Amino acid sequence: MIGAFTSIVPPLISASVPVRDFGHSWQLNRALWDQPGRAEWMGGGNPAPGLHSVCLHPDRPDEVMVAVSCGGVWHSADAGATWALRTRGMKAAYMPPEEAENPNVQDPHRIQRCTAQPHVLWCQHHGGIWRSTDGGLTWSKRFSSYTGGYEYPVHSLAVSPGAPNTMYAGVSYWGVFRSLDGGASWTRVTSGLPTTDVARIQVTVAPTDPNRVYAAIAAVNGNVRGLYTSANAGTTWTLIAPTATAAAWNCNTQCWYDLTVAASPTTADNVYVGGVTITKYTGNGLSSAVVLNPQTGGGVGVHWDIHVLTFDAAKRLWIGTDGGVYRWDDQSQPAVNLNKTLGLTQFYPGISGSTGGYLCLLYTSPSPRDGLLSRMPSSA
Repeated sequence: MIGAFTSIVPPLISASVPVRDFGHSWQLNRALWDQPGRAEWMGGGNPAPGLHSVCLHPDRPDEVMVAVSCGGVWHSADAGATWALRTRGMKAAYMPPEEAENPNVQDPHRIQRCTAQPHVLWCQHHGGIWRSTDGGLTWSKRFSSYTGGYEYPVHSLAVSPGAPNTMYAGVSYWGVFRSLDGGASWTRVTSGLPTTDVARIQVTVAPTDPNRVYAAIAAVNGNVRGLYTSANAGTTWTLIAPTATAAAWNCNTQCWYDLTVAASPTTADNVYVGGVTITKYTGNGLSSAVVLNPQTGGGVGVHWDIHVLTFDAAKRLWIGTDGGVYRWDDQSQPAVNLNKTLGLTQFYPGISGSTGGYLCLLYTSPSPRDGLLSRMPSSA
């Protein structure tokens, strides 16, 4: 399959700098693609690096940070014209000792920034969770998911929007962890959450209420375990969508592959969950659960397998899927297909002759505020 869209950067709206076409057209970012150090990247291989995450600065629209799978953290202060590695302090324990601190082989995944203090960054690394208090110039390890001879994958991070020291981590096959002191200590929160038959976990904090936290949890067999919410910053949790209703996500045993959750930017009681499809829960999940099938016109729906749901400053929903990226400005209107100049599509074995591998591209829209990174697993 080609086209798993794992990271979206929605545009920041600024009155002082115009936004061009909101993702309708794209071009390859050669400055990063042609980095000499790319020869050492391993996430998908040198010709096909896996791009996991992008992080914009809320006050500096030209500043962007990129997480490359086994390729390090890259920073640009000029809208992608030039790039610099920022991995000092990170360590890849999975590498031979002599290569463990090589900046070009670090394996950052999710990078998140505290909106109240943008110089504070958190990074989900293959070796745990890392934190920076100087805009990514240096990093310190704050959490290790290695226990009992096994390293549990940290699939999601969520930073409290107004408190840079409050952090949540969804550690798959283990549970939800919370830190209230900048990662100096962590607690596995279990009150109201399942402690068995737990696989991939996605967590998010409501932008309008830092005490409201959501966790979408998959079962070991890849199906839905449930959707949970906390109204007291993760201390206690309530099941708001048990398996019977959460099955609307329609994971089809692949929640290990496509599972994402995003709280509404206008009300903390509404949340969106993506699996094969998208489900919207309103009234803290108690009022209704509506399966959404965004159309793009002519009866054609948004591509299935939802990897990313995120809202921009204009409250528009951006959707990253196996078939590319879409923007849903008004849920009473068709979604906008933004893939016309992106080489994204979906090939199935037996139809396309797909044999595996990865194709990963870095594209930027004409405006740096419409930046986008795509990682497309599969053969071309």
